Amino acid sequence: PLCEFSFPLQVCWQRFNQSCWATVDDWTFVRFIEQGAERFLCPLGSGDPAPAIQACFSHLQARGHAPVVRFVPDVVASRLDKSSFELVPDPDNDDYLYAVADLAEMRGRKYSGKRNHIAQFVRGGTWSFDAYCRDDRPAVDSFLDAWCRDRDCEKHPALDYEMEALDVCLEHSLELGISIFLLRGAGGEILGLAAGGPLLADTWAVHFEKGLATRPGVYPMLTREFARSVPPGIRWLDREQDMGVENLRQAKKSLYPSYREPAWTVRPA
Repeated sequence: PLCEFSFPLQVCWQRFNQSCWATVDDWTFVRFIEQGAERFLCPLGSGDPAPAIQACFSHLQARGHAPVVRFVPDVVASRLDKSSFELVPDPDNDDYLYAVADLAEMRGRKYSGKRNHIAQFVRGGTWSFDAYCRDDRPAVDSFLDAWCRDRDCEKHPALDYEMEALDVCLEHSLELGISIFLLRGAGGEILGLAAGGPLLADTWAVHFEKGLATRPGVYPMLTREFARSVPPGIRWLDREQDMGVENLRQAKKSLYPSYREPAWTVRPA
């Protein structure tokens, strides 16, 4: 129950984190690069996770790296023997979980500001929210160019990598099972893009959400319409982590998450 375990996320961001995987004895291991060092995601499998995590430690030490397993969800961390494993909270990578019904309706006083922004967007003219198709790619590329110009992507490597990840998402959305939606204005111009897909049986992850400031209220509108577009039976939206970025943290808090899914880092005790 953490967005890092989304297969599309791992594929789209592979150029950035250089992730690779192997399956051994019914356990799947994902190794990635973090600031030049090799790390493992929490191994995926059934049964006692301790031997699989110990195997990660041994592999990393044999390759000259510190024994560190990252993005360990609470459901696994709670089963580990504290005398053998050191568990370190990683709040910057806790996932924010929202009830679909909350974001689809935005009812109550706490969402009054968001509803006001949405009303302002609606007053700005005709709009539509439609599924992306490959014929939209040239218009989406122009939209993303404008988005990057507004934020000087070339001066911010993280944004440049995000554009690469989004390019993979757009190119392989069908194969990856990602749903992409476009928010358009009166003339059919693209004002926003949202993309996400399945994480758990009742949970979708929101992987990308981009909007232009040319029309106020774009982001609340994207959030609401995406929540209204997920399949029946999806109760939760995982809007990923804030990575310790204050503006991002405030934006996620402003949508009033139902809860946060803890992420742990595990080392030998």
